[in-house]
Amino acid sequence: MVTFKKFLDKEVVRLFLIVRPPCGEEKMTDIDISVGLVLLDDTDSLQVISTNKADKWTPCTFTDNIPSETFSWGDYPSRMKKWMKHDEDEEYDHELYEITAVPEFSHIVGQSIQDVEILHIDEQSPFGVKLMFEKDYIVSSPIPAGNTIETKQFNQGNKIHHFAKVWKARFASLKYKLENGYIE
Repeated sequence: MVTFKKFLDKEVVRLFLIVRPPCGEEKMTDIDISVGLVLLDDTDSLQVISTNKADKWTPCTFTDNIPSETFSWGDYPSRMKKWMKHDEDEEYDHELYEITAVPEFSHIVGQSIQDVEILHIDEQSPFGVKLMFEKDYIVSSPIPAGNTIETKQFNQGNKIHHFAKVWKARFASLKYKLENGYIE
């Protein structure tokens, strides 16, 4: 996953949740959530980490515009519960929540990404990605609805640990591989 090496040693200055309205979902941990990072060396772009929508399995990253309008973090729980009651057949776009100043994410914002770990089911199948910070992490992995993220204090569904047990999956450090010449 060479595309994720661009995150190594980069400082996160702003943080966003990108949420697809969870129509018909039963649990908060089943909501399709991606993460958007604004990095210190490129404050004009939003770096999105998600799951490839075409294969619904592989982690991906892409650049997007920084949103000019976002929802308040205080509105997140009530908006999600409201969306969960909507009919699944209804078509909705995504919502963005800026979480830069939210205490649950304080060990991410203003911190540098110390390592990127790729979750593999086997050597050829990347399944998820984990950004490592000094005191926290962001895990992005697929779920039936799309993607989910979790940190030490947010969305603790432990889906990655479940997959690791079922398929004997493992994390591989991208930083270690780069430092030891395993990949370019």
